[in-house]
Amino acid sequence: EPGVGVGALVGRRARGPPIHMSIRWLYPFAVVQHAVRQAFSPNVFRAILAGKIETEIIYQNELCIAFKDIEPAAETHLLIIPRKHIDDWTKLTSDDRDLLEAMNQVADKALEISGIDVQNAETKRGFMTPPYNTQMHLHMHALSLPMTESGIRRAAFDSDVFVTPSQVAASWKVSEGS
Repeated sequence: EPGVGVGALVGRRARGPPIHMSIRWLYPFAVVQHAVRQAFSPNVFRAILAGKIETEIIYQNELCIAFKDIEPAAETHLLIIPRKHIDDWTKLTSDDRDLLEAMNQVADKALEISGIDVQNAETKRGFMTPPYNTQMHLHMHALSLPMTESGIRRAAFDSDVFVTPSQVAASWKVSEGS
């Protein structure tokens, strides 16, 4: 926002309420790290989609693919990415309802293939809100619970910077005034 310093933005995100107190102090660092990643880091997910980086695809359909997170925060931690490039969940619109639904369906199928009974097991899925996301390509985390990660990363998954698919869809209703 013009005329607003980073200090005034601490604890706020592009849309929504202040972030969880346990990670609020990270915001200035996350902003800098996010900018550096955008400028200098290759996008791993685009490289995977282009076949330049190999990964074991757990499940895929015409809209997205699912594979294991290389730094899992739970015993089963999968990433679901769309084939078309979208920076992050804040760029999704109500026109992307089918994509969001496809990502959920791929998450269900990939979790089942990974041995998780999605009807009875406790799972968590969602998107990190910028600047807390590590790649500038939309990706949904699908995790079995309990989580094995602790510390700051665990706090991020338990805070409101981790946005569920239903929260994304609800944000469309708010922005559309319905």
